[in-house]
Amino acid sequence: MAGLTLNNLSAEVVEITKRTDKATQIQNAILQRANYLLHLDEWPFARAYKTFTMTTDEFRYALPSAFAIPNSVTIWTSGDERTLNILEQNIFDHMFPKPDERSNDKPAYCCIKNDEIWFDRGADTTYDVRLDFYYIPHDATLTGVSAELTELAKLALVRYASADIFYQIGSREKWKEMKEEGSEFILALKNRYMMVKERDAGFISPTDAWDYVSRYFPDDEWRRLGW
Repeated sequence: MAGLTLNNLSAEVVEITKRTDKATQIQNAILQRANYLLHLDEWPFARAYKTFTMTTDEFRYALPSAFAIPNSVTIWTSGDERTLNILEQNIFDHMFPKPDERSNDKPAYCCIKNDEIWFDRGADTTYDVRLDFYYIPHDATLTGVSAELTELAKLALVRYASADIFYQIGSREKWKEMKEEGSEFILALKNRYMMVKERDAGFISPTDAWDYVSRYFPDDEWRRLGW
């Protein structure tokens, strides 16, 4: 599977659901599921930030290649700082259907769509912008455990987002199938990451502890130990 971008994951979901007419809903489902995934644990999905300059008249800019979901967007000039409201794409499009036709001023809203960050209007002057976000590194930059965890996360996101689309269109059997597969990938992700944390911290899991005790202690001894 390709690196984690909305377009790549959306293509995977479309391949499963065959619903090319649900592009906005698919992207929203992926972002919602990514947010859920990132709050389950401190995964090795790094938080990062990007700074760039917003120039007069411009209202859209490319996202970092490994972008997953936004955390915050802040703009400032001459000491005047503002944290923007990040809207869902459908809400943003309803409120600001043509940002390029609005008078230039200091932006107050933004959204993520089409691998870009869109602002509600063109800038009236030059602003510094800081985008704080979560990302999952591209596979090409990873080795070993990190690559395994990243791939499991992607598989879970695709299955869960597909389940959401099947639920919306009333396909209950496919919804159940995709939800169960997503849960299996989440469980595999949790177990794999727990093994890594235990190894790095020098801990031993209950299962490994039981294997050790039963292998090296007589029956009466491990009973005395309370196992």
